[in-house]
Amino acid sequence: IIIGIGLIAGTALAIIPAHLKMLSLRSADGVSAHTLLLTNVQQMLASWNMLVLKFPQMQMCHLNEPLCQCNLLALYQTLAQWLLQVPLYYWCAHFAPESEKKQLNRRWQVQIGLLLVGTGALIVWSMFSSCSWSLRLLASTLGYVSAVLNIFRLLPQILTSFQHRGSGSISYRMYT
Repeated sequence: IIIGIGLIAGTALAIIPAHLKMLSLRSADGVSAHTLLLTNVQQMLASWNMLVLKFPQMQMCHLNEPLCQCNLLALYQTLAQWLLQVPLYYWCAHFAPESEKKQLNRRWQVQIGLLLVGTGALIVWSMFSSCSWSLRLLASTLGYVSAVLNIFRLLPQILTSFQHRGSGSISYRMYT
């Protein structure tokens, strides 16, 4: 459990500086909204994948609570990373030039709606399913799409950094 707490703390220490840098500079200059969007979608799919795969285990936690919690540490870390990452897009939209704010705010609202509706639907489906073939296929698909997005999600940020000739409001600690 100590290792799990350390992993979650390390995740927070990697992402929180990105929030602080944008807030202290009151700017998202040099931050690619496309990278943040792709990262949020990638993290959402990875979290949903783990949620679906771990749900049967969570239903059996009453049998051995301490061991169960140890087995769920990867899920907790993934969820923490996802939930800490999501608000970065909000800051990017909040500090965007007026010409981009409306579109970025609309994308933010869609992300939050998808987060809530998708997570709720997966939980309900997992509760009433018994490791069905369709649920396993969904989990696999979520995992594969997440992996592909993980490969390509930083490309927009690389292009943005190249165009700005510097880091701007980026916290590189988040990307290491």
